[in-house]
Amino acid sequence: MTRHLSTDKYLTDDHYKAIGKIAVEWTYVELDVCSIIWHMLDLVGGKEKAMTAHAITANLGSVTLLDLLKTLVHNKVGDSDEYKAFTKFVSKDFNDLRILRNEIVHGLYYRSADFPEKAALHKVSAKGKLKLDFIKRSVSDLEKVAQDIADLRESLDKLAVWKHALPKKFVGPHR
Repeated sequence: MTRHLSTDKYLTDDHYKAIGKIAVEWTYVELDVCSIIWHMLDLVGGKEKAMTAHAITANLGSVTLLDLLKTLVHNKVGDSDEYKAFTKFVSKDFNDLRILRNEIVHGLYYRSADFPEKAALHKVSAKGKLKLDFIKRSVSDLEKVAQDIADLRESLDKLAVWKHALPKKFVGPHR
């Protein structure tokens, strides 16, 4: 007997497609961060360097990767205005989208006849006090988050500070 997927009864295929876009876009954000780190450590150009680069970053989460990147950038440019702008970007824009991405991708959803076009979830946190938030998102809400993550990649690309911190041969994050 084949058990039906749990997902069949909770969301529409369009909701799952939009959530999948969010997950994939975030994977590219993390790859961009890794690529910048690899270039800053001069771990590009050849199989041995690539293997070392991947060995360093393979199992690191977004927060640790960003801490590593901030440290490497600071080691190169110090407490410059560009560094301060970079850390502000990381702590605000990047972190906000990382938290939202985690909430969406790891959320447990259900459907309701009261709002058939939206995915609903209860966001639960218990950090000293139990907090329950009821969140509803349409497919277009989810697609906007995916686009915001794509835009984050563009913003990361435009921040000059990490470019100044890289070896001259650097040509841009992996695309």
